[in-house]
Amino acid sequence: LKSTQREMLIDFRLDLLNYEINAKIEYYYFDYFVGPDRSLLLEYIVKQQDESGIRFKCTMCTMTNKLKTNVVNHVESAHFPDTFAYSCDYCGKIFKSLNSKNVHVSKMHRILRT
Repeated sequence: LKSTQREMLIDFRLDLLNYEINAKIEYYYFDYFVGPDRSLLLEYIVKQQDESGIRFKCTMCTMTNKLKTNVVNHVESAHFPDTFAYSCDYCGKIFKSLNSKNVHVSKMHRILRT
């Protein structure tokens, strides 16, 4: 990592640590957990124009994709594993990524969603 990327990563993780401490306090008082805001992941994505059109790029590695959602999912799972927590609205199961929660809901709770 370049020094500026390293500094951004350290700042991001310190922010998350501070948020996690506050969230744990809320968890004990309110009996629920709300993870850090996923929009923080957007700081690590840039939009690029190349010969094939518009693509989105992860600034922490070389991953690119035409769909911004795919790059956000990549940043979350590859560069910030175990940072976020998502709870299934139907059964309460906890997931480490929004994508895994959405796949679970679409497979396990298909009938309940209609």
